[in-house]
Amino acid sequence: MRAQIIQNVPEMNSEMAEVNRRIINEAGVLTVVLAGLPGCGKTSLLHATIQRMHDRKVGVIVGGYLNMNDVQTFATTADQFAHVNVASAWQLGPHHVHQAIKSLELKSLDMLLIETAAGALCPGIADLGQHLNVGVFSVSAGDDQALKEQDLVRQSAFLLLTKADLLPYTAFDVNLLRIQLQTSRPTVRLMEISVRDASGLYPWTSWLESNIVSRFGLEGVV
Repeated sequence: MRAQIIQNVPEMNSEMAEVNRRIINEAGVLTVVLAGLPGCGKTSLLHATIQRMHDRKVGVIVGGYLNMNDVQTFATTADQFAHVNVASAWQLGPHHVHQAIKSLELKSLDMLLIETAAGALCPGIADLGQHLNVGVFSVSAGDDQALKEQDLVRQSAFLLLTKADLLPYTAFDVNLLRIQLQTSRPTVRLMEISVRDASGLYPWTSWLESNIVSRFGLEGVV
């Protein structure tokens, strides 16, 4: 596999997202952004997703801090991996992703997963050249997240509620969250998922697989 650490990325203009999109489409690799608050479980979810989709060639781009255990795990599980030092930025920008994809062999991948932050300090999801956005909520962050993170809800094709194994032990009201979503974005799908007990992983990876096939016609096995 290929692993890259990318630092000191220069700022570039907003047209970079379109450049990224062209490169990604020419390579024929489904590109999905996972966005959510720090600590919502994005990194653990990426690890579990890669392991579940072992028959696919999956690349990963992560921005921000990663401990050495995460770096080593991605280096052994992802087919290709790039870690971008975003410096003072709270989330990845198109210029960060451009540098990352230049370091990867995109044409050998079926899917590229990009982890980035979203929340009060960086509302919404930046256009990085991706095909799909997936918003990540967490049981540990409370059941009012759809109200607090409306940009994330609006921009996401799919929403995940991580750490679902904690639901029996908390006051988190999933029905309240679903009601909030019905009010703001009734068409978006919310799935409860847990890396700890693997609940929800099969329908999540099946959704990814269906998008790989529908967009690029690359048949595979989930």
